[in-house]
Amino acid sequence: MLIALLGSALAADCPDGPSSGDDLIDAIEEGLIAFSDLDESGFAVAHDKAHSRLECINSQLFAADVAAFHRLNGVHAFLADERELAQSSFRASLLVQPDYSLRKGIAPTGGKLFRLYEAAKGVDPPQMSPSFAPKGLQIRVNGKTADELPQGLPSVVQISDDGGVRWTGYLPAGVRISDDLLKVDTPPAEPPAEPVDGKPDPLPTEPVTSASSSGAKTGLAATAVGTGVVAGVLFGGAAVMRSEYDQQPTREVRERTNQVYLASMGMGVVTLTLGTVAVALP
Repeated sequence: MLIALLGSALAADCPDGPSSGDDLIDAIEEGLIAFSDLDESGFAVAHDKAHSRLECINSQLFAADVAAFHRLNGVHAFLADERELAQSSFRASLLVQPDYSLRKGIAPTGGKLFRLYEAAKGVDPPQMSPSFAPKGLQIRVNGKTADELPQGLPSVVQISDDGGVRWTGYLPAGVRISDDLLKVDTPPAEPPAEPVDGKPDPLPTEPVTSASSSGAKTGLAATAVGTGVVAGVLFGGAAVMRSEYDQQPTREVRERTNQVYLASMGMGVVTLTLGTVAVALP
């Protein structure tokens, strides 16, 4: 069988925004109701709506949603007198839900549609063709994670990455997933650094601690010790003033106590900063 490439874009044209499985089921039910009411034009509109919504789904579909979609396609092919396509669609639905039976309002017992659907139940399961996803992508076929497609049957395929579903589509029988849909977005590699004057980059050297650097480190450490002493004196004074405030809780004493306390905290911050810089110096 000739295998054709699917030429679909990564993102469908979705003027109404993303769809969900519930939106798909609503369109399918709308079509089946129209069919049972002998409203062929209404059924055709609902069938097209279901296909449009399928292409705009950006969340994982359940197997039951996919089976209902295949059944809708089977009824559509039956109306168009395309019996082979109808049976392949019903077989695809039964592959997902093997025990499902059409409602009597859709296919009365003994009728043509009933017999066609029942005949699809008796066909052997299809052979499978491998369809491998590259690292970073996941393929779901007919509502389940899979690495193969059923031969000779249509499929509903979803391709996902770490960000979620990136593509949902319907593959007719004999059509495989396009290579474009399986491309993994990778950042471009950085070009190698250009050598200077045609010479290779020099090997990195160990940092050399200069005398001036050593002197600065010593000076900063000494300053940090000094500011630490001042901070301690101020904090002690603030503690004494707090004791005084407890004995005489006036506004003046409170403000003076707060000022000394804040000054001690400020000097503490300066001490910590100087100490950190001194340690960081080579």
